[in-house]
Amino acid sequence: MERLPVFGSLSNPMPRPRPGHHYIDLTRAHLLHGDRDASPTASQQAHRITSQQTRPHPMVRDTTAVLVSPPRRFSSDPASYAGWLRLNH
Repeated sequence: MERLPVFGSLSNPMPRPRPGHHYIDLTRAHLLHGDRDASPTASQQAHRITSQQTRPHPMVRDTTAVLVSPPRRFSSDPASYAGWLRLNH
């Protein structure tokens, strides 16, 4: 029977990709929450933990593209847009 590799230790139970992915998810969560200031900080933390995983990750690339673009605003009010979407509000 083949033994699987053991990651982490008692002092650091998670392997490096897991905390790195946590900060990748946190980057996107900050952005979706509207916190454009906290999002780059979390992304930089992911880069410090595991740069090889961070650079090619599609979520990192998409989130960074949104962060460097100017914020978008609706030209009309949200209620009329919701009506156009046929949402019950």
